[in-house]
Parts: sequence; structure tokens; C-alpha cells
Amino acid sequence: MAKPSAVPVLYVDDERSYGSLFRRALADNERFRVRIATSAHEALEALESFPARIVLTDLLMPRMDGIALLSEIRSRYPNIFVLLVTGVDSATKAVEAMKAGAYDYILKPLDMDMVVRQLEKITQHQHLLQQANELDRQTFRFENLIGRDQAMFALYDKIRQVSSTDSTVLITGESGTGKELIAEAIHTRSPRKDKPFVRVNCAALTETLINSALFGHEKGAFTGASSRKTGFFEEAHGGTILLDEIGDIPISTQVALLRVLEMGSFQRVGGTRTIAVNTRIICATNQDLTQAIQAKKFREDLFYRINVISLHTPPLRERTTDIPLHSQPSCE
Repeated sequence: MAKPSAVPVLYVDDERSYGSLFRRALADNERFRVRIATSAHEALEALESFPARIVLTDLLMPRMDGIALLSEIRSRYPNIFVLLVTGVDSATKAVEAMKAGAYDYILKPLDMDMVVRQLEKITQHQHLLQQANELDRQTFRFENLIGRDQAMFALYDKIRQVSSTDSTVLITGESGTGKELIAEAIHTRSPRKDKPFVRVNCAALTETLINSALFGHEKGAFTGASSRKTGFFEEAHGGTILLDEIGDIPISTQVALLRVLEMGSFQRVGGTRTIAVNTRIICATNQDLTQAIQAKKFREDLFYRINVISLHTPPLRERTTDIPLHSQPSCE
């Protein structure tokens, strides 16, 4: 018997035998509360009174198929997760449905152990979303990255894993996909969270000033250097430095950065004293650094030093499931 707090699940299939199988398989599972519909229209009527959090629908049904039902559910109930159920011969079409916003697809005949694992996985993801929505917007958590697509949840898992380490991280992705938010999330969830988090936009620094900005300079190091100045790496000591647009730094600076990664030390511009720092380095770029290496614009040895752990941020157009979330005012 399902508990009142059990997750409501709606199963939609014009083949009644599959609905009966699904109900029987979950009858003793207290985590889920099941309702069956035998058509897409019946499912939409059921959703008016049954607060399903997960819908499983057969793909091939008369009059209104699973893809059309998926479209209606996404339009009316954007928080519901939809799984497509299909025969092997229509798996290709099911993959297309995933691109249209389905969470995943399940092949017939139903492997109920696998189905339960999928339901549990979705429930965990929904719990993460609920936690994010309940947090004060001024309180930083990595769940503030908007997204319920599987690619985003895989990214959340990676953030959780890498936060506890000191490994260098390379974040790749197009402009506007949240690379800086990911770096902040890693820092905030790490043992360094009470130490500085220093952001550096490498693309905004001229070639003549970038070394001074990163490593500092001594008095008289160059015209206008009237006093000693500490650089971003010293400011980030004990904490984390984000080198955004790392692909834009000149070769000469790449050499100095390589030394920091290898030795944990550097010299200020115009200085002779070696300065040791304990700083975690996170790099971000919207460029393909492998192409930059081929073009001799980026050092291959530096690439392997910064690419110890790689994270990629998918653009919204590849996460159609997330588009309704981004269109809601609370997600602006």
C-alpha cells in the first residue's frame, strides 16, 4: 500500500495488459502511487485531478500518440517528467521524442527492475529541483544552475564530485552557458569555501599587462609601476582562482602559468623572489583548445595541466526540456 507521501505516477498505454503489469509490479512499493490511463485523452483528463510527478506513456497509440501527449504535458505541466515506452522497432522515433523533451525512453517488454530504477532516479532529480526552489535566491548552491535535463544532472553530479578535490578543472562551453556559475559552485562546496574566490577575465587583459595582473609587479618594474602590487594569484591564496577565457592568454603568460601549475610558485614582474601560493585553479573557455594547439596558439603541455578534470556546459538549445524553466519569471 502506497504511503500518502508516495510519488504519484501515471502510466498510459492503450494495451491494457501493460497497464495491469505496471500496476501489479508496483503494488507493494510504498514509494510510488500508480494510476493507469488507456489513452492520451484519458491521461490528460486524469492529470486534472491526479497530481502526477512522473508520466510513462506508450509511444504508439491511436488518435493521439505519445509524442503528442508529451507536447501537451510539457505545455500544461512543465514540472512533470515524461518517460516514453516503446517497442524495439520504434526506438529511433523514441530518441527523437527525447530531443523533444522526454526524459528518457523504455523499451518493451517492460523490465520492471529497470523501470523502478528510472523512477527512483527521476525522483532524486525532482528532489534536487525542489531544494533549489526552496533556497533563498541570495544563498548560493550549485542547484541554482537552472536545468532539469539529464545533461544538467550529470553536470551537478560532477560538480559534487570535484568540489572535494583540489584538482585543476577546465570548464568548456559557449558564452552564456553558466561557466562562471559552475566555478563558483565548485568553490562554494569545497573546503576552500571560506577563502577568496577570484575571477579573472583573461580576454579583458592586454598582452602587456596580463602578467602583472596575474602575478603582480615590483616597484619600478615598468613605466608607471610606482609601487609594489600583488597579483590575482596572491589575492586568491588559500582559495580558488577562475581564469575565464583561458584560450586568450599569450604564449609568454602560458609559460608562467605552467610554472604555477607545476611548482605552485611564481615571481612578480620585475622581481627575483619566488612566491609560493596555495591556490586552486579553474579555467574556462568558449574556444576549442585542441584547435588552438594545432594553430600554435596554445601550449599542449599547459592544456594537459589544466584539463585534469573537464566539465562541459551544454547550451539551452540542446536541453529542450529546460526551455519552460527558463521562460518562467522565477528563473530569470
